[in-house]
Amino acid sequence: MSTISNLPLLGTATGEVIVAVVDKGEPEPRRMRQASLNQIGEFINREIVTYNIVTATTATLGGIIVGDGLNIEEGVLSVANIITTATTTTQGTIIIGDGLEIDNGVVSVTSMGATGARGATGTRGSTGATGPRLTAVISTTKPLVAVAGDMWLDVGYSGQLLTYNGSVWVAAAPGGSIGATGLVGGPGATGPQGATGATGLVGGSGATGPQGATGPQGIPGVFAGQGGTGATGPEATATVSATKPTSPDQGDLWLDLETTGQLFTWDGNVWVSASPGGAGIVGATGPTGATGPSGGGATGATGLSGVDGATGATGPQGATGPVNPNTALTLIKTTTTSYIPTTNDHGYYIRMNSASTVTVTLVSDSTENIPIGTTYIIGMVGTGHVAISSGSGAVVYSPTDYLMTDRWGKITAMKTAANTWEIDGAI
Repeated sequence: MSTISNLPLLGTATGEVIVAVVDKGEPEPRRMRQASLNQIGEFINREIVTYNIVTATTATLGGIIVGDGLNIEEGVLSVANIITTATTTTQGTIIIGDGLEIDNGVVSVTSMGATGARGATGTRGSTGATGPRLTAVISTTKPLVAVAGDMWLDVGYSGQLLTYNGSVWVAAAPGGSIGATGLVGGPGATGPQGATGATGLVGGSGATGPQGATGPQGIPGVFAGQGGTGATGPEATATVSATKPTSPDQGDLWLDLETTGQLFTWDGNVWVSASPGGAGIVGATGPTGATGPSGGGATGATGLSGVDGATGATGPQGATGPVNPNTALTLIKTTTTSYIPTTNDHGYYIRMNSASTVTVTLVSDSTENIPIGTTYIIGMVGTGHVAISSGSGAVVYSPTDYLMTDRWGKITAMKTAANTWEIDGAI
């Protein structure tokens, strides 16, 4: 019987996979051949079939009844001693005669008569059950589904022809069965780091957060009183004349209609020109000449009125007068019981002087429409605590609590909207 040796893959030709094969049925030395996978498939279907001769003891389909010299040894049928004297049908015997002879265990025909007429064909027996269909697979990986007797030519790893025995794949060609799968190799070295990606786009600006609540208004400052009016500065004088004014004050103006026709101002020492490009300092007035004789002519017409002189410069503001010691400061109200402030308490310092806990109630508009902006200063001057409460329909906001526990502590309460109060301070 021919077999395929476990030889490596040689190459490819005309698009087919070619492997090396050897026919072990040949005498030594055997020749190596090349065969394609298609040829190997045909070889498997045609040649690699094993028949086991059954040593049956009864009439068994496909079996041989041995005995009386008819033996089977290692699958080889042999005739060791055939009885030649049988005259009836006996198991393991051959009836000789009429040209059928046995010589040294060899059956031969020496002379036979004419062949008789062919008997009629017997009826056809029933078809036997279909045997299992065997599969031959040529691949690089083991078939996923197999039945006993299936063949697999491993062209990816071992190059062997394997058969499935019902549990595992075993070598059909000389060689051992496939060994267990080797251990998985350790992880390979880490590859180089990839290039850094481009920087992402800058996100847009976030929405503006809501505006925080307005803080409470501070305690009103103390009114120190209005200062007195400063002294009135000197009033400048404008003179229109032919002669210089006498006893002038600084800033006085003089329009000289007699000599120069210019406007002059007194700088505190001399008259200087107030007109652009005017003459220099006016000299002192000369002595008055003797009065001439009266003319006999008629009196001349009254001359035109001179222009109004410029307004004198404003004098410096006087110093602020002293603070009036009698001016009223912050108004103070003291109570020993719970209290409800009103509009008239605006600006008051309300002192809660009690040995037990008392309450200050800030009311809603339905109780009293107190103007928005009304402010109270509330202080704890006794040992009793002071609770700040909201009246019906009112709401009071506080950053911490609504109970004053520290003696001499103060808080500010301000109405900031309709029915709304805010407090802050020693609370």
